[in-house]
Amino acid sequence: MGNAIIFPSIEETLVALLSEISEGEIIIALIYTLLRTLSASTISFFIALTMAFLAYRYKTVKEFIKPYLNVLKTIPTVALIVIALLLIGREGSVMVAIFLLAFPLFYNGILFALENIDDDLLRMTKTYDVSYIFKIKRIFLPLITDDIISTAKSALSLAFKVAVMSELLVQVHTGLGHELYFYRINILTPEVFALTLIMIVVSILFDKVLDILASRLSSL
Repeated sequence: MGNAIIFPSIEETLVALLSEISEGEIIIALIYTLLRTLSASTISFFIALTMAFLAYRYKTVKEFIKPYLNVLKTIPTVALIVIALLLIGREGSVMVAIFLLAFPLFYNGILFALENIDDDLLRMTKTYDVSYIFKIKRIFLPLITDDIISTAKSALSLAFKVAVMSELLVQVHTGLGHELYFYRINILTPEVFALTLIMIVVSILFDKVLDILASRLSSL
């Protein structure tokens, strides 16, 4: 279009990208955003894994959790961020928003995988009186690994997007959301496009890393 403010060219975007990387601030912002995303997602995953196993074994647990998950699904993400901001503060609200988004995805994905394990295989473990710990380590986890990896791809990608959006809305001091807000108010369109490119690359890397992890686990 010949106007970088309205729509920057590829060259202008790449120049802005290299400039931001060379200054180093964008790298620090990326690290902060990744730390928030990964830490909240990891906590969410392990809690979801535990609750999914309990829900699979005890139907009362599944029925108890179900209405709360339905409520989480109906509340808009922006509303969750604002509520968390009022109750917890800036930094905490980002973590809570990521957790509340990722938990239902992890929980439903893991529970779905558990409930689709072959019944004949489970009956065989009862026949040979296999311990529950052995079933978890040698039967359940290997069979649900692919489903967990697939769920993690979706959850991490969405969690990263929510982290950036939360950082922008609550105005944290450091993070990609803060940088995006700064570029917007100063009408630095090439920098906005460059930052968007970085976020796309990070999302792709999440998928690649999880694919590598899945192949490593399958070879064990």
